[in-house]
Amino acid sequence: MATEKTVNQDIAPHPLEQRLEAAAAKPIRIAVNPGSAAEPDFDALVRDQRVDASALYPLISATRFDAVLDKFDVQGQPSEEVAQFQARIEEFILASEINPLLQDARVACNNDLCLAEFSSLSGPQLQGFVQEFLSGAESPLHPGGTVTRYEREGDGRHCIRLAFNSDPEIVALMMPR
Repeated sequence: MATEKTVNQDIAPHPLEQRLEAAAAKPIRIAVNPGSAAEPDFDALVRDQRVDASALYPLISATRFDAVLDKFDVQGQPSEEVAQFQARIEEFILASEINPLLQDARVACNNDLCLAEFSSLSGPQLQGFVQEFLSGAESPLHPGGTVTRYEREGDGRHCIRLAFNSDPEIVALMMPR
């Protein structure tokens, strides 16, 4: 059975009424079907140099995140700066000591954001890799940027999905009220 969690989410026990209200307010999780009419709206992810968390959550938690990455990858031609940024990310992944232990490492970027998924059989080593990726001395990410993290476990695999800014001007995450 798979378990999922979104980091920065309050997980303390609440009375039943509060838990029901919180569940009703949470964005509905979508499964992305490459041939479906309900295509992901990537343009809604960033407004006024801020990432819209309510638009991002259904994508980063999608059952078929691989299909989301496929669509995100072919969305448009990235700028030269973003292409270089993505190349630095790929170099970091290849040079990482945990690279041989990663079952999957995939990053897709547009001119605003990058979406990434990393998985491994070793949860602690994956956590260490992601920590180094996000804030280590050799991290390829923009200083002062924004990151959203989603974790999932199942079938013996540990998976961490990330969304982070490819545009250094995007430094905020907009939360719904």
